[in-house]
Amino acid sequence: MQHYTDKSDDAFVNRITFDFIAQVANRLETSQTKQNELAEKLNLSEGAVSQVLNLARMNLTLKTMVRYARALGMKVAVVAYDDHDPQNENGPVGSEIFGLAWEKIGKPRDVWQVNDAVCGTQQNLRPIPAWRYSWTNSTFGETGTIGNFPHIFMLLTEEKATYARD
Repeated sequence: MQHYTDKSDDAFVNRITFDFIAQVANRLETSQTKQNELAEKLNLSEGAVSQVLNLARMNLTLKTMVRYARALGMKVAVVAYDDHDPQNENGPVGSEIFGLAWEKIGKPRDVWQVNDAVCGTQQNLRPIPAWRYSWTNSTFGETGTIGNFPHIFMLLTEEKATYARD
């Protein structure tokens, strides 16, 4: 059975918006920030903030989402991913999954720290092939390089893969 977000782009946007608003509401609660305080930080009326928090305004712009997040000391990330579910039977993965995974690998700030975390925990994490920023790697040649990242190469052993950085 298909997930309800497969019905339309609007349904998908609504699911993502609901997820975002749930995070904002959770932050308001955990930080003990009042709705009127948030409205003041955003230079909006309390009614306008209430409409967003009560999902009366479902099509938030990315700029609006960033403003709300920043007002609460948070950040926003937009993540496109392929979960091998082209029929959308499972719907989108919620932000809590990405958040928990990020925390579990040590809250890395960039791809270099992801590789360092992998080396430090001796896990076998294969690089994501889509991590290509049109860089060329002539330092090590094409053999043994990961994607097109400069100065990253993979050393394979029979037991595990380890990663090194120049």
